[in-house]
Amino acid sequence: MKLIIAFMVATVFLQLSACARTQVPATVMYTLTIPTFKPGSVAAESSDNILSIDVPRSMAAIMSRNILYQENQHDLNAYAYSRWSDTPNRMIANLLLARLRESGLFKVVVPVDSRAKSNYVLESVIHQFHQQVASTDRSRVQVHMSFYLLEKNTAKVVASNELRASKLTPSVDASGGVSAFNEAVTDISQQVEVWLRTLKL
Repeated sequence: MKLIIAFMVATVFLQLSACARTQVPATVMYTLTIPTFKPGSVAAESSDNILSIDVPRSMAAIMSRNILYQENQHDLNAYAYSRWSDTPNRMIANLLLARLRESGLFKVVVPVDSRAKSNYVLESVIHQFHQQVASTDRSRVQVHMSFYLLEKNTAKVVASNELRASKLTPSVDASGGVSAFNEAVTDISQQVEVWLRTLKL
């Protein structure tokens, strides 16, 4: 009987010791920051068109709060203790809203679920949104998106474009990846504005 009790006490002690040694790091939350954009030209502000921004579509791995990285061609992993504050899809939609509102290209720019009646809808697809790790001291982020401008009433595609941005990371970790993601997405939003400006709607 004493041996059984001693064994049970030893087992509990070992379990408590293991728990004490295992300290799970706190999860760090990151976001895509919306920078301050310069207002568009006065001439462009005369447009009467209203634009709706749809939330970009993507594969399920991107449509999550995981911060993704890739070490080999066919794998896709997520940082264990680093997360996005929202999905990249929603954060990119918010960034595009802010950018195109300041561009002066449209009278009003609204999210797609707004009750406002728009003339055009900007749809998009995220093909790539991950950090590529080439070695222990070098990595870059890859953002690849397709954009489609549709007439709201007819659903006719007015124009489409495929845009990419690739940025080196300041460090090979989640923090460095997030810094480069912010640069890449800001670059993409600028490319979208330039593209829409050439359409002269």
